Amino acid sequence: MFATIALDSLRIAAMEALPFELWQDYWQGRLASFMAGTIGNPQEEHIDVTSISYSAVRSTWERENEKAGIQWGYRPWRTSPYVYFLAHAGHLDGRSFITLEGRAGYTLMGSSQLAGRLTLQLPASFRLAAAGAMDPARAGVPDPSARHLAVTLEWALPSRGANREGTCYVGFRSGANNSFANLRQENLIVAGLSKSW
Repeated sequence: MFATIALDSLRIAAMEALPFELWQDYWQGRLASFMAGTIGNPQEEHIDVTSISYSAVRSTWERENEKAGIQWGYRPWRTSPYVYFLAHAGHLDGRSFITLEGRAGYTLMGSSQLAGRLTLQLPASFRLAAAGAMDPARAGVPDPSARHLAVTLEWALPSRGANREGTCYVGFRSGANNSFANLRQENLIVAGLSKSW
């Protein structure tokens, strides 16, 4: 845990120290965006795209990148490297109307993994999110571990300031549970409240 915190802090410090704002040419701007997405955004690594619970890490990631437009990067320092992207479009109730997250990863001698999450802002501070993950090599196989699906409905609690007070959520996930000796299909419903104190 301390190593993860130290590495995230080092990456944030590197982002602050490197002169990304000064590289204004077209190709340098694209390179700077890619480098910023690869070195920066440590919260992105700690969220699960198909998670059905609402977390402080996800809310921080979404709040800090809400006005970013399109971000992308490569995560090469993991045992299963991946490319990710985050795109926002439109606005409703002061938040992005549509948010699309995606990851494409692989293991050296194993399988690949595609994951995506689409979030729609609804009226009255409601949000609907749908996510899925799959192994493209096993797309046609009736294997429960080949795909995961998740749907959440979130409601941001009313607040007096710019920051949200909290979020109520209900989520549904369908996928394989690999904590047992034999893989088995599992459907799970979760409800909760995430509140800042």
